Amino acid sequence: MFEINELLNIIIDIVSFSFLLIAGSKVNFQRFKLIILAVIFVVLSHTATVVEGFLLPNFFNVLEHLFLLSAMITLLFAVSRIAFKGESSGA
Repeated sequence: MFEINELLNIIIDIVSFSFLLIAGSKVNFQRFKLIILAVIFVVLSHTATVVEGFLLPNFFNVLEHLFLLSAMITLLFAVSRIAFKGESSGA
């Protein structure tokens, strides 16, 4: 069984991701590829959380945590790339 906060997380993720795509289309989209990938991993993690309540709980629990780990590693690379390579200057 899933909890209502898990469903709300997915709804908020989808709305936030939509705004991110809209904003990304108005600026240099290539600069934000890794950040968008990290957000996709978070959405997949929250989706796995809801699915785990209905089907194969152990598998989707592991999958949820793997997606969240992937999101954090991707975000780490994105931030370090911007901070250390000066990508914020548009280069």
